[in-house]
Amino acid sequence: MPEGPVTDQLAAAEASLKICVATLHEVGPEDGTRQTPCADFDIDQVVEHLLGSLTSLSAIAGKPLETVADGTHEAKVAAAGRHAIDAWRARGLDGVIQVGPNERAASLTAAIVSLELLVHAWDVAVALGRTIEVSDELSSYVLEQARQVVVPQMRAGRFGPEVAAPEDATSLERLIAFTGRTS
Repeated sequence: MPEGPVTDQLAAAEASLKICVATLHEVGPEDGTRQTPCADFDIDQVVEHLLGSLTSLSAIAGKPLETVADGTHEAKVAAAGRHAIDAWRARGLDGVIQVGPNERAASLTAAIVSLELLVHAWDVAVALGRTIEVSDELSSYVLEQARQVVVPQMRAGRFGPEVAAPEDATSLERLIAFTGRTS
């Protein structure tokens, strides 16, 4: 799937949203209970987690998502993802932002949008027995951002320990391994 150039966190989020929505388009009504590589989540649970993350990220950017759209997983994530990206566009990537008791660079907080969308698109694709097509440019960019965002104290309860990627791994495989998953 062709993506636009990855120029910043929001361009990466736009491209990741397209991939995630395309992957969710393949989910049928009977697929929700399929196990994903994320040990605690089936497809329905991954989507609920993703919607929760997008809702939180929208609120952090100052534009809370009041209600999640009804409909398919695809429609819900498309609407919530669009809202989160628009919230960050309106807020901008400069400066710092308060996240709970901590301050973080706004740009790195916004980077979580693409990380969530791309990794969970991969989770769903694997559960469906499919693959996703992601440019090396996008997956390398998201991995670079993830290495700055996912600090050791953030892993517990959110990400598994990093898995060693094969020497010949693609940038997407390296991203997946970084988040504690195996392909």
